[in-house]
Amino acid sequence: MKLQKALAVIGAGVLLFAATDAITYAATGSSLVLGKINAANATTTIQNTGTAPALRLLTKSSATAPLMVNGKGKVTNLYAERAATADNAAKVGGKAPAQIVADVAASHLVWGAVNRFGLVAGSPNVTVSHISVGRWCLTVQGVGLSALTAGAVTATPVFSWDDTSLDMPSNAVTAHVEIDLGGGIDCPTGVVVLTSAVRESNGSSPSVAGGFTFTIIH
Repeated sequence: MKLQKALAVIGAGVLLFAATDAITYAATGSSLVLGKINAANATTTIQNTGTAPALRLLTKSSATAPLMVNGKGKVTNLYAERAATADNAAKVGGKAPAQIVADVAASHLVWGAVNRFGLVAGSPNVTVSHISVGRWCLTVQGVGLSALTAGAVTATPVFSWDDTSLDMPSNAVTAHVEIDLGGGIDCPTGVVVLTSAVRESNGSSPSVAGGFTFTIIH
């Protein structure tokens, strides 16, 4: 009987100790306990007075997230937050516009926008020559385009720069753009783009200096 009472007292002591321990690691003002739930009713600050990072988180596997949060608020001074500030306003994805243009050129993709007078904007290594009415020569510096296959070049009319007219059917005009991959004598190392205007009244398609945009993958 005495043994049973002694065991009961010991058991109660263990439970009381465990409860005290739980309160200790959960209470505000106590030390952090690893592997346990630590609760506090105030902000916890970790300050390193040296030059190393104040906190380092390691996981057993590189595929495991080192940190988990449940809030959706913006974290002040986090890199993603700073990337949107004024000192990065001129950058896209951390890159300046000049670097983005250089990357596009290096990827063998070039582009351009042409109005009826010539190239308006485009990759730095692209030139556009107006050979004759409705005939344009597109070239890329240092690259021969005469052997390109279908699909490597695209060209699309630009409504505000071409001869398209949404007038009555008798006066309606639809801009038309074609690509001549052969180049030809007047464009031996480039690609020829033909611009014309299809007239609904009689089905004719005279050559015109219509505007268009283009992309070339070489």
